[in-house]
Amino acid sequence: MGTKPDYKRLEKLSSEGVKALIVETVRIEHKRKTPSESVAKMMLEDVILGRKHDRGLTVTTFASHIERIRTIVEISRKLDRQLVIMGRSMSKYLTIAKNLNMIQLPKDVMLIGQSKQ
Repeated sequence: MGTKPDYKRLEKLSSEGVKALIVETVRIEHKRKTPSESVAKMMLEDVILGRKHDRGLTVTTFASHIERIRTIVEISRKLDRQLVIMGRSMSKYLTIAKNLNMIQLPKDVMLIGQSKQ
């Protein structure tokens, strides 16, 4: 979502006395570049749209990955499928993202955050 990191600014911060930058990351132990989210989106569309779906379809992702969730919402629209998003963290993150206008969920999307729901 949004612009690429400002690497020059990060470098400048290091010269201003910042000793550590702590970020969330996945697969840091692999010494290779991770493809951009636009590549991930194309791959996800290719996998999901390229198959026949006679029954339900389950997709998993990190609750904090709002852009990936947006892609899943778009794909569900293309497939004309009812989307059900489940999980306490999913509900929490998506409610915040909606309030910040980071994502628009169609009215028919079911957001289930508690096991009793």
